[in-house]
Amino acid sequence: MPQKLTFFLAAGASTLVLSGLAIAQGTGDRSLSTAFFETRLEVNDNFDLRDDSLGTATIWTNTFGAGLEEASRTDLFRSSAQGSVRYADLPVVGDEIDADDPRLSLLFRRQVDDNSVSFNASYRRVDLDFFDPLDTVNLDGTIDSDEGGGTREDLRAGFALALNQDGPLSFSLTADLQDRNVSDTDNPDVDDRFIAIGRTQFGFRLSPILQATIGAAYDVRDSETGNDRERSSVDVGLNGRVNPRLAATASIGLSEVETTEPDGTEDRVSGVIGSIGFAADVPDGTLSARFGTTLDENGERYRFSIGRTLERPALQLDANVGVSTSEDTQLRPVGDVSFSQALPRGALAGSLTQLATTDEDGDNILVTSGRLTFRRNLTTLSSLDLSLRAGITRFEDDDESDEDRANFTVRYNRALTRDWGLNAGYTHVIDQDQGEGYTNSNAVFLTLRRDWEAFR
Repeated sequence: MPQKLTFFLAAGASTLVLSGLAIAQGTGDRSLSTAFFETRLEVNDNFDLRDDSLGTATIWTNTFGAGLEEASRTDLFRSSAQGSVRYADLPVVGDEIDADDPRLSLLFRRQVDDNSVSFNASYRRVDLDFFDPLDTVNLDGTIDSDEGGGTREDLRAGFALALNQDGPLSFSLTADLQDRNVSDTDNPDVDDRFIAIGRTQFGFRLSPILQATIGAAYDVRDSETGNDRERSSVDVGLNGRVNPRLAATASIGLSEVETTEPDGTEDRVSGVIGSIGFAADVPDGTLSARFGTTLDENGERYRFSIGRTLERPALQLDANVGVSTSEDTQLRPVGDVSFSQALPRGALAGSLTQLATTDEDGDNILVTSGRLTFRRNLTTLSSLDLSLRAGITRFEDDDESDEDRANFTVRYNRALTRDWGLNAGYTHVIDQDQGEGYTNSNAVFLTLRRDWEAFR
């Protein structure tokens, strides 16, 4: 695909150039090299979440990883790599040894006055029989299925540039991509997908408190078996200060969505998009409200939300909640909430996101994902963790069945030395895919880890 090739060439060139810049500045303020080794033994009564378990699996995974961080007053460079060697004694299959789950990541960021540039890239390849879909969310907010086995490869990259943001003429550019490839799977609902999202904007300072903007956006989603979609838009807007504590934004534009179905049928939708929003500074954070309309292959989608950030010594909150509706759907609650609370002997943190969007077949869906973690410090060397993660995909079309998954883990942690740590625990997983009924698994695990750090 031309778009895919263009993005990959740009990502590769940016990686080489920015990596060279960062390494050349190795005489910066701080340099940190890290490495780790982790060995984990797990016994699972239904590791591949079948309707009827074939028996107990014993899985021994050894993971090696290393990282580098270079930082100065203006620059930050991070890179990491890891991979695993897994021995598994599986029911029916028997013994097998595989090298699996290689992961690579890169981040470069430079900030000079009101100018900044950043680039990030990551790669992961994993056996779907040992993959947790809740570990990663796709660029469009959807959650993958792990049914049918096979191998999943995921490549992501992002670029951001901001110039002269406080000046009379400013410019910004952002671009993100994801290329997901799935091979050797029996699940027809999991296929190769490519997603790219880009936006650019010019800002014109009309006065110290008022700025005019002109922007354009483009995103593409290519699916091997689903619909291909291209969406473009242009808009103009105003950003201003009503008073020292209250800011307002408004924009209006035009958008067009072109969809190509697997049989070659093309469809085109166009319409008006826009938004209006307010943000007020309050003593312990901000309070905001926003109404906006966007366009997808099913027509216009409307959203109203209220936001609140809260910063206190022991509590941080970032919430944006509201409702969304479209021409084909009822009013649905949407938004995202994240918080962290420091406790006298531990911490509590959580997040919840609900998104109204469309899938690769153009069906309206509601995607919900969340997590909740609690840590209790037992002694200076030990602690107890409780965590709950869940993801739900609900289809507005009654002919489609919901997809649900939830993981609950309880884990005991113990620091053996400054560099060695041990943890042991239990995990329960519940899964439903395409209305085939709920399956579950129970696992106990023991992990030993060694970390290395070197500063210069």
